[in-house]
Amino acid sequence: MKRHVLNKIHKKLLTGLVRREKIAVMEWNNNSPFEYGLNRSEDRNEKIILSMTTFTKRLPKIHICLKSLINQSFKADRIIVWLGPDVSHEDITYEMINLEKYGVEYRFVNADLKSHKKYFYAMQEFSDSCVITVDDDVVYPKDMVKTLVSAHKKNPNVVCARRVHCILSKKGKILPYSEWIHECREITKPSFKLMPTGVGGVLYPPHLFKNIAFNKEKIISTCFEADDIWLKFMELIHNIPVVWVKCLLCEPPVIKSTQKFALCNTNVIQNKNDIYMENMFNDYPEVLELIGK
Repeated sequence: MKRHVLNKIHKKLLTGLVRREKIAVMEWNNNSPFEYGLNRSEDRNEKIILSMTTFTKRLPKIHICLKSLINQSFKADRIIVWLGPDVSHEDITYEMINLEKYGVEYRFVNADLKSHKKYFYAMQEFSDSCVITVDDDVVYPKDMVKTLVSAHKKNPNVVCARRVHCILSKKGKILPYSEWIHECREITKPSFKLMPTGVGGVLYPPHLFKNIAFNKEKIISTCFEADDIWLKFMELIHNIPVVWVKCLLCEPPVIKSTQKFALCNTNVIQNKNDIYMENMFNDYPEVLELIGK
């Protein structure tokens, strides 16, 4: 049988498996009882911090995502939601307050850094810990943290991600974002070509970045609405590759009615990711050689 026919069959089978897995994840999240969400049994050298951010319009549904983080099979040491100046204490819902007894923390910050809040504060405050960034509009499979930590133990100085895109180039130039290999599964070793996307869950080892990664003015002027791209360039600047963590469900099931506020509606559909990439290459042209490797 020809290779392209086999690839089509494989893709169709994979699509069916992913659909069934997403249904199973949602059913598990809806039906499973709450359990305490933090590690209480293991004294770890490296703490595990689950870090995320959100905004006002997502608050009514964020407890659905948080429940999936609380009920992970491998418990984190902290679960933190970073809230910006667009959120007030009065905006916190009853469902959110109820989750504090299971270990969820809500931390208010003054700076309006949009999606960058998910890593910006946690990486600096908990520099000795592994920071796992997650998104607020999906339901995570219960093995998400476990698989990331397991991959980190095998690749201690590498960023580990369950969903990655492969950056493609031609004649020394990076191709448009739309032409990359999305949800790449073919590259299974650490690579500079892979870009993590936060929606799948991304583990960043301790002491990963220097102060350059936390330059607010530079973040705002070059990559304000694309934290994935900013972090990818910081990885390249610090000579840190990315490894894909093998999983069936690269992108977890979406929480209904949250996607109309998603950044991908402008960054991907309106090709803004290419603008952010150009901004970053203008400032850090030396990283192109690493991607070529």
